[in-house]
Amino acid sequence: MPDSPQLQPNGGGKGDLLSSLGKDYPKGTILFKEGDLGNEMYIIHKGKVRVTKKVRNVEKTLAILSKGDFFGEMAILNRKPRSATVEVIEDSKFLVVNSETLRTLLKKDDQIAIRLLLKLSSRLQEADDLIENLILKDNESKVANTLINLAVDFGIRRQDGIVIPIDPQNIIPKAGIDVERVKNVLARFGKLGLIKISGKRIVIPDLDILKGFLLFLGKKEDVRSQGDIVP
Repeated sequence: MPDSPQLQPNGGGKGDLLSSLGKDYPKGTILFKEGDLGNEMYIIHKGKVRVTKKVRNVEKTLAILSKGDFFGEMAILNRKPRSATVEVIEDSKFLVVNSETLRTLLKKDDQIAIRLLLKLSSRLQEADDLIENLILKDNESKVANTLINLAVDFGIRRQDGIVIPIDPQNIIPKAGIDVERVKNVLARFGKLGLIKISGKRIVIPDLDILKGFLLFLGKKEDVRSQGDIVP
């Protein structure tokens, strides 16, 4: 991750932005809650936050964001209430940008607008992937589908398979199920030889086999929905 925040204008110094816009937030701070009104977005200079949303009265983790990421921009762009809750999970420093400051930055440097659009596009794709997972009924299908999408988007092809440079913990919000269920599914996939976990990366030895396994799970679910007995 680069030292400078992603929305820093090319002509401005990092120190100037930090001194004028930087604020420190201790671990445990709730920056805002779902439904709150706001006129500020945040760029993470240091630390991490957890983004959560209530779905049928159950709190779901949508994302863990860290240095270089930004959030809260929708309140500036559409002036609607916050769509999620954001909690600081490490002592952090953010650049806090209101709508007037953002407009000024966008006018000074068109690269900022491009980066913002690219990030928003990426988030829309993540939302589509999450919706696709919510449609799937069983946990194994959700995790398999998440791994396949990550392999296609971020996978690095090597001799031992496709390497996804992601901490297995970060699979949890993308799969849309809780921690223990993700851990159990990943452990089972490991025993079946579908994946290998090595530190903060996941290796898929054969992506076609994993895709075939996902199709098998879908057919198995179709049979179950028709009332047949599946061993």
